[in-house]
Amino acid sequence: MFVTEKYEIFISFIGRNLPEREYIVEVWNQAIYEEYHKSGIYINVSIDESSLACVGCSKGEKGFIITAIRNPVQTPDQESYYYSLGSVLFNVRKTLGSPYTLVINEETKISYFPYDPKAGR
Repeated sequence: MFVTEKYEIFISFIGRNLPEREYIVEVWNQAIYEEYHKSGIYINVSIDESSLACVGCSKGEKGFIITAIRNPVQTPDQESYYYSLGSVLFNVRKTLGSPYTLVINEETKISYFPYDPKAGR
């Protein structure tokens, strides 16, 4: 198992028109592609649409949860990954008109399957 970081990025457009999920994916793909060609750092994300419940939210308000996990084999340097992900996020926010954004960073463990616990790898 490898110790690494997981980033959950919450983006919402409370009180504004919600872009289609496909557009959000397209914007992220473009920003990731540009960052990869600039820095050589590979970032991949999972994008999910989510319902919101909050004070001031209208019924049916939605947001997006973007999850990125640093692959320590591809990008051993935690700081470089963090700055590249930040660069991607700044570009995404600019393109989307600066939506409300919250970033959660937590330490996690990952492994690759098949995993043989007897072999220890």
